[in-house]
Amino acid sequence: MVIESKALVTIAWVWFAVWTSFVMWRWWLMMRTATGEADETFDKEGKFKLSKEYWTTESATSAAKRRRKD
Repeated sequence: MVIESKALVTIAWVWFAVWTSFVMWRWWLMMRTATGEADETFDKEGKFKLSKEYWTTESATSAAKRRRKD
C-alpha cells in the first residue's frame, strides 16, 4: 500500500512538472509575440508622438531582427 501511494505521488509530481513546463513554454511564446506586436506598433506610430530626435530610433525587436538578417 505504501509503495502504491509513493508511485501516485511520483506520477503526480511528474505530471505537475510536465504541465508547468508546457504552460510556461506557451506563456513565453505568447509574450514574445505580444512584445513583437507592441514594438511594431511603437515603430509605426508611437515614436512619432515623441520629439523629432526619437523618430530615427528603432525598437529592440527591430534591431534584433536587423542583426539576425545581417
